Amino acid sequence: MAGGGNDFIVLDGVNRPAPEFSPEEIRRLCRRGVSIGADGLVVLARSECAGVRMLHWNSDGGANPFCGNGTRCAARLAFELDLVPLKTTIETGSGVMDAELFVGGEVSVQVPRASGLRRGIGLEASGKLFEGDFVVIGVPHFVTMSAAPLSSLDLVAIGPPLRRHPDLGPAGANVSFVERHGADTLRIRTFERGVEGETGSCGSGSVAAALSLRLASGGDRPVRLLPTSGIPLTVTMRLEGGELTDFRLRGDARIVFRGEATPETEGPEGEGRGPSA
Repeated sequence: MAGGGNDFIVLDGVNRPAPEFSPEEIRRLCRRGVSIGADGLVVLARSECAGVRMLHWNSDGGANPFCGNGTRCAARLAFELDLVPLKTTIETGSGVMDAELFVGGEVSVQVPRASGLRRGIGLEASGKLFEGDFVVIGVPHFVTMSAAPLSSLDLVAIGPPLRRHPDLGPAGANVSFVERHGADTLRIRTFERGVEGETGSCGSGSVAAALSLRLASGGDRPVRLLPTSGIPLTVTMRLEGGELTDFRLRGDARIVFRGEATPETEGPEGEGRGPSA
């Protein structure tokens, strides 16, 4: 499945027993070129407190408490499998989130309450100073307004040292570079931890960027995000008592294909399992 260009292997662990994968096996399945390839793995499971439970692992095999686009994909598949109605709830590692499906395959999900906000911090990496905001939206994010055109940024070079910067905590953070286009639109590129590379989009990173924009500009108008994939996402919120709350992420969540992995896909890296010579 893919949500906003963020792609996942998604397994139904409700109607059939979901296999348990080691971190190494997840890395193999998500490896592009020689396997299925994905930004992460999502498993649907039964929940005692919501319509369905979502488990998520990044492509490096590490478990993740929340993934915005992954949660939207989980909601879409749960509906297609007749597990939940159009309006439902999804249990995540960061709590139970509301979800709603719309005609055309779009899905909106509630995201965890923002915490740990630090505005206007400066981080030095690759000989440059990057100023921006740090916030936790289920997972940690650093959002910086890019002075240079986004297309000119070399995320392969500047992403890793920023993502692991000691001021972002021991686990580091996702790093999003944004460029403003009008009052309510941001272009965004995100280097994701756990994927250790740029993704087509990052759902919670888009929420973090929308929060950063509205803290700077005021108000609570919806923010449109244009990620690397070119597939837009929309973030809505409410201003209550001077605080921004009730953030929701909306965008496409598509089922790209259904299939079955072969033993060759699941084999160790570099091991040939084709016909013998």
